[in-house]
Amino acid sequence: VTSLLVLVLLNIVMLVGQLVCEDKIDECRDLIFFHPTGRINRNSRFVLFLSMMQWLQAWTGLFPDWFVALTRETKSIWMRAASSIVIFLLVPASLLRLAVWFVKPAGIGVVQHFVGLRHHLVDSVLVIGWSLWMLLASVMIVRPGALKHSGFSPRIIRDDSSWKHLCTLFKYTLFFWQIAHFVRGCIALGPAHAQNDLIAITVLYPMLLCLIWTVTFIAVVLSRYSQDLRRTHLGAAAGLIMLLGVSYMLCAFVDRGDQPLLVTFVWLHLNRQALRIVRRWSRFVSLSQTGTKGEASR
Repeated sequence: VTSLLVLVLLNIVMLVGQLVCEDKIDECRDLIFFHPTGRINRNSRFVLFLSMMQWLQAWTGLFPDWFVALTRETKSIWMRAASSIVIFLLVPASLLRLAVWFVKPAGIGVVQHFVGLRHHLVDSVLVIGWSLWMLLASVMIVRPGALKHSGFSPRIIRDDSSWKHLCTLFKYTLFFWQIAHFVRGCIALGPAHAQNDLIAITVLYPMLLCLIWTVTFIAVVLSRYSQDLRRTHLGAAAGLIMLLGVSYMLCAFVDRGDQPLLVTFVWLHLNRQALRIVRRWSRFVSLSQTGTKGEASR
């Protein structure tokens, strides 16, 4: 759930950034991620979509009978509303948009309109919609009454053959969409354009994967030291935001604050070091408490 929540937040940030910077190109010149028709923005949106597809593949692999489990939650008004939106809105709109994406690529500096809306806004809204639906479905499916009907079993993780099969599908999902993106670009815009997009994707995808799993790992580690998960996650979120500000100030101090990639790399490094400090401090506290209890028992 944590990794999907990070993905939802990143898509929302991308949508808001595009809306703000669309008519303020000069003011947002350094925020290349939010230029709606730029190469970095286009490939960032594709990488977010790719991550969502991989997450969907892994989710259906862990919960093969997810649709049976969700039918057990039909009494929930939220689940019924989300299912109606998926059936009557997200599915047809997504299929139509995917067909247009394959047949008529937009390219750099081109704005297309889909049902009266700019294509980059439609893409972000659809990915956010699917991500929110999967997040809600995940919350519903892990309930004890629904989990036993989802097909989930620890054997899927413990058994080597099942786990290898799941990991292989995860990797081939990446390869399939990368090849589809490359072939589509070669046919419509030429090999040079497609190759440049592929280079950008191979840089952006590992960064996104690193960010998602860093946050997920931090949430898992912190949950071991506190039973109040809500307070722990809020504290972790506040710490991440604070470290992001520190990263920006460090880069600005050396006149590199206008380079988002550098700020991101510094932020990830600070997160890693902060996690190591928290783990060592927690071990020291636990050992101290154990020693104190041992002396008291004597």
